[in-house]
Amino acid sequence: MKKSILLLFTISMLCLSACGKKASPIVLPKPEQIQSIETTANGSTTTYTDAEQIQSIISGFLESEPTDIESVQDAPQGKDYVKIEIWQEAGGSTLFAYEENGIPYIEQPYQGIYKITPAQYEQLTE
Repeated sequence: MKKSILLLFTISMLCLSACGKKASPIVLPKPEQIQSIETTANGSTTTYTDAEQIQSIISGFLESEPTDIESVQDAPQGKDYVKIEIWQEAGGSTLFAYEENGIPYIEQPYQGIYKITPAQYEQLTE
């Protein structure tokens, strides 16, 4: 009987600890492999091709904090967002930045959702 209770307790704890799983680290190409970054917000597109600008944007993304919020769609639903396209020779990848409840996030579809700083979000919305 005691073994059954201990087993049930252990299984419960494992299930509860799995619920709070943080996103995996964001996956991005190395800055030197990136040809350009395009941000689109409110119908206006800005293209970054300068190596220093690209480095600044990517390093900010790499410093983002993983959350336990899952990314389960191709694009955020019901939110005003900035679409970020990272172009390299092999193709492109897309991220989305948005604010929710005053907190800025960056979302990599199906990979995870990450907190970014307000300054990083402002850089994307300029």
